[in-house]
Amino acid sequence: MATGPALSPNRPTKGRLLQMDERLGVSASRILSVETVAAELTGGLGQFAAADAVGPLIGLSPLPVVVHDEAGNVVHATAAFAALLGYSLPQVLTLNAREVIHPADRAERDQLADRLNLGALQHAETDRRLLHRNGETVWVHTFKSAITVAGRRLIMVCIQDMRSWHLRLQQLTDAAFRDELTGLLNRAGIAQYMNQLQAATQDGRLAMLDVDGLKLVNDTFGHLAGDELLRAVARRLTTADQQWTVGRWGGDEFLVIDCDRSEPLRPRIEHALTAIEVGGLHLSAVSVSIGETSFTSTRPLTELINIADARMYQHKQSRAR
Repeated sequence: MATGPALSPNRPTKGRLLQMDERLGVSASRILSVETVAAELTGGLGQFAAADAVGPLIGLSPLPVVVHDEAGNVVHATAAFAALLGYSLPQVLTLNAREVIHPADRAERDQLADRLNLGALQHAETDRRLLHRNGETVWVHTFKSAITVAGRRLIMVCIQDMRSWHLRLQQLTDAAFRDELTGLLNRAGIAQYMNQLQAATQDGRLAMLDVDGLKLVNDTFGHLAGDELLRAVARRLTTADQQWTVGRWGGDEFLVIDCDRSEPLRPRIEHALTAIEVGGLHLSAVSVSIGETSFTSTRPLTELINIADARMYQHKQSRAR
């Protein structure tokens, strides 16, 4: 079940790295040292090409460095590069550079490689997602230089491992867009998600639901029990339908967004909250009040929330009679 988009931040750029240095604990001097090594190695390649010093020179670097030819075939690499991607050094030397590029980045990588191979660029700096041997994504920042050695075009790539930086940035993003108690999208996350849907001219349905009796649970059994009730509702909603995106609007109020079907959400939500376990107690159902509305790309979120909230209140009043 979807709980909203990955909400991945924009890819890191050198400027953002330097700006967020203190906040994320990434050393700017470390980043600059990669640039320094790249420049020194590139100069060394040009100076010692006639002596075929490429391999030994690359091998001196403690950083992840790889050199490939015009076709992308790896011709030199450091042990650090092999370790970064989970290979042995002999295995790396059998690879083509495209094999270790994330599929979503391959077209962009190919365009940049073409420009370097044709001499339109001599140096380039970019962010990239690589593929670990186990399939995991490895976020890196790369410094590329191209030279011609004995008539052979070579591209050297010096790599800065950005996984810890990206993890920390994702943690900050989650703190900004995720509800701490339930892990669902919070108000800011819901707003961002709806903006993305509307930008894509996506239609659908939105429901707001209020967990009835939360105050009574808090007063009778304590706030820890109330928190467990909210988490139980969140878990059940997030697993009820793979097409739903679920968020916590605040307090005991949740939002369910469905872009896949136009049928009313209320009966499906009520069914999802039957036979539920909360803190070891088996409940036949969790009582909720629900209001819903359809949405289009032209209706602002505030309008949708107001409509759903009013209908939720009407549902609550009708059930109290």
